[in-house]
Amino acid sequence: MPDSEKTDLTTADHGFDAESLEREMDRLSLDQALRDFEIANARVIDLTKRLLEANAQIRSLTEEAHRARLVVQMKARLVELVKRSPFAGIAKKMRDRLRLLAR
Repeated sequence: MPDSEKTDLTTADHGFDAESLEREMDRLSLDQALRDFEIANARVIDLTKRLLEANAQIRSLTEEAHRARLVVQMKARLVELVKRSPFAGIAKKMRDRLRLLAR
């Protein structure tokens, strides 16, 4: 018996024709494709959200690091001003004399 006759007998036995089976397969394929799309879309949304959160954190940390660098620079300038001050020499001489007295 040819294959086409076997198929016709099988589908005829169950009350389905080839066209309705093909439509059902197309419907199932479409349903699966829609589920796959929904899952992929949810993943993209989640990844985008996490990327935006990471980007915000990077910006915040970058700004914090910039502010810290400015504070260090200002303190370094202050130290230099104190060292160049005429009072710095006097303070050093006073420390030296106090150390001698403490012996």
